[in-house]
Amino acid sequence: MKLRSGLTRWLQDEPQSRIRKRGVWPKREHCLKALRKHSAFAGFLCIAFAAVFLISFVNFREANAVDIGWHWDYSAGAPVVRNSTSSYSVQIASATSDFHNNTDMSVYSCPSHTNCGNVIHSQSSWGTQYPIAWALPFSGGSPCTDNKGQTIYTCDHGSNKPDWAAVRWNDSWGANSKPHFTARHEMSHVFGLAHRSCGDYSVMKPSLTCGGTYPATLTSFDENDLSIWY
Repeated sequence: MKLRSGLTRWLQDEPQSRIRKRGVWPKREHCLKALRKHSAFAGFLCIAFAAVFLISFVNFREANAVDIGWHWDYSAGAPVVRNSTSSYSVQIASATSDFHNNTDMSVYSCPSHTNCGNVIHSQSSWGTQYPIAWALPFSGGSPCTDNKGQTIYTCDHGSNKPDWAAVRWNDSWGANSKPHFTARHEMSHVFGLAHRSCGDYSVMKPSLTCGGTYPATLTSFDENDLSIWY
């Protein structure tokens, strides 16, 4: 009887959000009904199922973080962002603050009109053979991608983490219509995130042609993915 009363009290006191996520957890009333009708053992099985599901969900979540193949090399210094664009200073500063304030990362901005920085945003008409924007991370001078930002797998999570990056904004496609999204998207590539699907509410949507809503700030998807590594 002590087990029955203890489990009942836990179910009544524990916040619902911890017991059930996304509508797939055993509902509180079902567990209480099991306790009343089928003894404490049935209620214990109900709680055990929830615990096993939680462990499985966390493991699945970590295994499916959108990992591009590298993480930033903090042993070489924190990311320091320099804006060398003429059109996107506000959006780049906002993105830098978003990473610094809303993730476990430390990301800083260069003072205005200085040449500091290891994540450098530049703007030019690069040609329509290039994307509207793309990231070019480097590890010790070796590129992690080709000139169009396609991963070439020379960087990793070990001794070849990126410690410097260029982010290029391409005027050949006209003015960027989603600059807040773009700044966070390209910097997330630098820090290790790959593309998500068009249906995910994330700054890692794969293109500006997905449709739907494009977030102007990091979302829970992005923050959670980054928190696994930093």
